[in-house]
Amino acid sequence: MIGSVRRSQLITTYGVGAIVAVDDEAVMVAGLDDWRVDGDQDLLQEPRLYVDGKRLRLPPGKDGSAFFEETGHIPVVRFPAWYYCSDPDCRRLDSFGRLSDGRKPQCAHCSAPLIPSRFIAVCEQGHIEDFPYRAWVHQGSPSGDGQRHELRLRVTGGAGSLAGIVVECGCGLKRSLEGAFAKEALRGIGSCRGHRPWLRSRSPDGCGKPLRTTQRGASNVWFSNVRSVLSIPPWSEGLQKFVQDHWGTLGLDLEEEMLSTLAKKVIESSGAEYSVEELLAAIEARKAETQRNREEADTRAEEYRALCQGRSGDANADFVAKVAEPPVGLERFVDLVTVVSRLREVKAFTGFSRLKPGRPEGDGAAIAEQADWLPAIAVHGEGVFLRLAEKALRAWESNGTVRERVDELQGRWSRSFLYDGSILTPRFVIAHTFAHALIDQWSLAGGYPAASLRERIFADEHGVGVLVYTAAADSAGSLGGLIAQAEPARLGPSIEDSVKRYAWCSSDPVCSETRSQGAEGLNMAACHACALVPETSCEHRNGLLDRALLVGVPGERDFGFFSSLIDE
Repeated sequence: MIGSVRRSQLITTYGVGAIVAVDDEAVMVAGLDDWRVDGDQDLLQEPRLYVDGKRLRLPPGKDGSAFFEETGHIPVVRFPAWYYCSDPDCRRLDSFGRLSDGRKPQCAHCSAPLIPSRFIAVCEQGHIEDFPYRAWVHQGSPSGDGQRHELRLRVTGGAGSLAGIVVECGCGLKRSLEGAFAKEALRGIGSCRGHRPWLRSRSPDGCGKPLRTTQRGASNVWFSNVRSVLSIPPWSEGLQKFVQDHWGTLGLDLEEEMLSTLAKKVIESSGAEYSVEELLAAIEARKAETQRNREEADTRAEEYRALCQGRSGDANADFVAKVAEPPVGLERFVDLVTVVSRLREVKAFTGFSRLKPGRPEGDGAAIAEQADWLPAIAVHGEGVFLRLAEKALRAWESNGTVRERVDELQGRWSRSFLYDGSILTPRFVIAHTFAHALIDQWSLAGGYPAASLRERIFADEHGVGVLVYTAAADSAGSLGGLIAQAEPARLGPSIEDSVKRYAWCSSDPVCSETRSQGAEGLNMAACHACALVPETSCEHRNGLLDRALLVGVPGERDFGFFSSLIDE
């Protein structure tokens, strides 16, 4: 075993194509074709999560952990392939196979430990390769002229900059890495050759895209693409869960008469109390559902309706939600509350990208060549859903200051490398910021670590709602502390407290007066001292926030949605 992580991290942090630091080495998680899986064991069923007809499966592991091995459940490949010697008198730089004995990360020349290269090269299509040290030091010229071209990596000076890292060649040439991170730095050195180390292959159609230098531990080397849905009625209830548990049998493509006979046998053998007709109708509905390719907006709209309606559910249901009265005195802001005492979230890893989030075109970021499944996890928890009053929203979003601030944020958003084509609305920004305020408040009041709470934002012309929920596989998942915050005696004061806390930041007046802060300037009045939450809690990378839209700014409170609470 090389190392281990939580199973859930194979979906979000250490999925296929990601570089993992293990002790003094670095490895890359191999493609799904190499993962050791056992038939239909650990398959997950969630009809609403349909991704190109692929099945969903728990990542291989045991007791919530997954294990990295050279050949095993989660296989890895050595990457970067280039290493350098740690001995200051040696400092040889070459591929692992030529620099070591091929087994241990130890220099074959001086026995000092070897260190993986810090620098790699990636392209926007998702390909990745070692930094072209040899071509860099030779300025892109060929080095196969018969001379001795043994490379060494020297660190000079005390500034700690790239100018102090020098690549020396045995032929006498040397060059520092200063400027290697510039956007066009490698254009004259070489273009992408389509390397896919995680699949142990190259893209069959090649690539030719420009390469960009980055560090192997940089955050832009790997972005996870994850699809997430909540299990909602009817798929979360007893009959459909029964179908789900027996889908390996009931999902077979059979004639109607044969399927009816099979359904009867399954009912008799399991002792279930469903009729054959009920079971056949549920099977038909499930087959139709599992062939629907939904857009994200459609998925959210279905969940929004389910949360607004609530559902009592039976003892086996995965979704139990009770609509409650809005908090007394705050009906003008929040007109519906739903206490979700039981929910299930399914998340599937669908791919990755490099340099910027999104879905790259082509096969440069393919996670498998033949595998017909995707890694997925299912977690259970609880939550509280709040719907903002439509009448108050319409009056508020017509305010000129509100529109001006959102338009300014949209301008930076559309120029950001994170931009996904969406158009910002005042409804989205206030819902997102309000969700962060609730996470901060309920984490303190409910005794949860903030990282165990998550947001789910619903914001369109049909309505605005915020679901704050727990969805964790450990003891912080469903202990009742979160839904306790929705009790009538607590909910109103907790909403007021969350809003009033956002009226002031320890970094004010700087924070409230700043109209561009955070990554890519994608926040306005929101910083680490007030509105940012753990990355695992936020759907949008802690961007697109503005607490001024909730409470205004000192001296100008009137445009905040909840400003009247501050005045009171």
